[in-house]
Amino acid sequence: MRDTTRALLVLAGVFLCAVPAAGQPVADGSLPAAERQVLLIEQGLEQAVRRGVDALEQRLPAPLPGLVVFAGTIRARGFVVDGYGLFFDVEFPVVRRSILWSITAMRQHDSAMAQSLATLRRRVLEMPPGLARSTLEDMIRELERATRTPGFARGSEAAADDPDGTRSESPAPTAPADLEAFYRAALQGELAAALVAYGGALPPGALADSEWLTVAARDGRGRPAGARRTLQLRILGGHLRALRDGRLTVEDTRSRIEIR
Repeated sequence: MRDTTRALLVLAGVFLCAVPAAGQPVADGSLPAAERQVLLIEQGLEQAVRRGVDALEQRLPAPLPGLVVFAGTIRARGFVVDGYGLFFDVEFPVVRRSILWSITAMRQHDSAMAQSLATLRRRVLEMPPGLARSTLEDMIRELERATRTPGFARGSEAAADDPDGTRSESPAPTAPADLEAFYRAALQGELAAALVAYGGALPPGALADSEWLTVAARDGRGRPAGARRTLQLRILGGHLRALRDGRLTVEDTRSRIEIR
């Protein structure tokens, strides 16, 4: 039992280590214990949102100068609600749909350009050696550099060597809806992990078995709340106590989270 509690504390400590020193809550011994717990969970949830944002950014192409993909803020605010438990209102930045559509269009344009250059290179390679062929090859290389697609040249040359002239197609661009679904799934996973890590590290008595630890995540663009709330996760204090006591594993505890 003590080993399980110690492991939970270590897991929560890993979350805290990810927080930049400047952003860590000050350990003020004068604050009531409940307020200190709320501050720590707020910090952990904000870091969870940042990891979700990072996960999506890794799936996007290299950003263009001045391109802002996200709109809104990252903020978590916690409340102790008598008779209910702990409630956290979390704001997350949303993905600008216009930017995602632009990225998709750029990928489609690059794919079409790659196919055109590949076809042109195959035709040039069919020409007899000489000044005309050498000049056209130089022009193709300039086009490849100008369109920032250096990988296309290698793919085109490989395609030109195929006897039947076929070549493998580039992966289809990721649609904006797919990227948004990935972002939501990443946020949900990170928030669930934080819920278990920090909820499992709560001291005994901080949350009654029948009380809830709830996270309501919503669009962080500063608009009125209500219909904009898009993701809610909650877990009973009894499940978190079972985790601390070693009667539930971390995976089992995550499966007890209600998500809607």
